[in-house]
Amino acid sequence: MNFNNNVMEKIINFIISKKGEKVTVIDLRGFVYFCDYFVIANTQNTIHNRSLAKLLVEELNKNKIKIHHIEGEKQSEWILIDCYDIIIHLFLPAVREYYAIEDLFADLPRWDY
Repeated sequence: MNFNNNVMEKIINFIISKKGEKVTVIDLRGFVYFCDYFVIANTQNTIHNRSLAKLLVEELNKNKIKIHHIEGEKQSEWILIDCYDIIIHLFLPAVREYYAIEDLFADLPRWDY
């Protein structure tokens, strides 16, 4: 499944419109086999994280973007939404800082919003 910039822009704008913060996109094309992009964002608390994930899944479905699976909804500190070529990570700030997944891909192209 190929995503164009319009789809990525919709995802980013939706996350920001729902008060997601510190949105970062990492271009993983040619570096990993399992996806093309990570979209990473902070949320304010577990309730915000869970509700943003739920609304984002509804928006993805509405736009006919297929979801492979979702992880982390129960704890809601790090929710992962796998859309095949794009994997979305919604983090509580302390959890994002602890795992620091951006640091694993520090040499790859990235965009901060």
